[in-house]
Amino acid sequence: MPAMSRKFIVLCCVCGKRHDTNGDWSKFELPPVNDGETSYSHGVCPDCMRKIYGGEEWYQEYQKSLPEEPAT
Repeated sequence: MPAMSRKFIVLCCVCGKRHDTNGDWSKFELPPVNDGETSYSHGVCPDCMRKIYGGEEWYQEYQKSLPEEPAT
C-alpha cells in the first residue's frame, strides 16, 4: 500500500491567514476542506499578535528580545 501524502496547514484563528512552509503568513482564500489528506491547526499571525497584545508589557519585552530582521 503506498504511503499517503499528508498536508498540515496552520491558520491564524483571528484573521484566517495561512502560515506557509517559508514561515510567511498570507491570506488564505479557499475554505478549508476535509479531503482526508489535509490537517489543520491554528495559531496567531504576527500582525494579529501586535493588534491583540501590542500594548501589553510582557509582549513589548518579548519583542525587544527578538533579533532584528535584516533590512531589505
